[in-house]
Amino acid sequence: INTQGFKDTQASSFLIYNGDVLLCNNFGAFYKNNTKNSLSNVFSVISEKAVFAVDKLKENEYLIFEKNSVLSFNTRSLKTTTIHETTNLQNGIIDSRGIIWVTHWESGLDGYNPVTKKHYHIDVDKEDKSLNVVFTLLEDKDGSLWLGTFGAGLQQVKNPDSENPIISKYLFKKHENSLSNNFITSMFDDGKHSLWIGTNGGGLNHFDKKKKTFEHFTTDEGLRSNVIQAIVSDL
Repeated sequence: INTQGFKDTQASSFLIYNGDVLLCNNFGAFYKNNTKNSLSNVFSVISEKAVFAVDKLKENEYLIFEKNSVLSFNTRSLKTTTIHETTNLQNGIIDSRGIIWVTHWESGLDGYNPVTKKHYHIDVDKEDKSLNVVFTLLEDKDGSLWLGTFGAGLQQVKNPDSENPIISKYLFKKHENSLSNNFITSMFDDGKHSLWIGTNGGGLNHFDKKKKTFEHFTTDEGLRSNVIQAIVSDL
């Protein structure tokens, strides 16, 4: 992928689906369709504001997570529509219930259903504001949310749209089988009952969701760094 067309800087997040390629960084969000423009490296500019995440909404539509708003982008019209306004957004996804979840620095996780107009809020640490940070998140097949926090470990939220969601926490514990580091920077669900968790200094963790056990991979096992910023699969 040629970086020409999105400020010659690396993408902080990307999504590829059925030939659609969406990239985002601090300069905006950019789109091209490889099936229509297979010989072109030119991207259309979706947004010129800082964009922190992109996600699939429905056929021909994607969500663009800007700092202070969530946009719907239509690939046919190449137009955007604001569907949710927020402040100081850090990351975001839309789940299978249609709830848009956005993270904020030191204020946990907020949810918004654009159909019902209902709002949700989840704190990952109510005692220490500096640890109430969700850095990365994903939805499991059972509808629960996995939250990778920046200091409060790994957390699973069951029934996140209920009044009393059930939260399970997995923290680093010395001399025990546990998460290697409480600062999580990336996650990947391999669809085989496992989470792969990248940390800020503790290397890569393999978490067996059935057995609730962790396996660690660090520079001692051949990694180039113990800071894992992104995880993808080539399978």
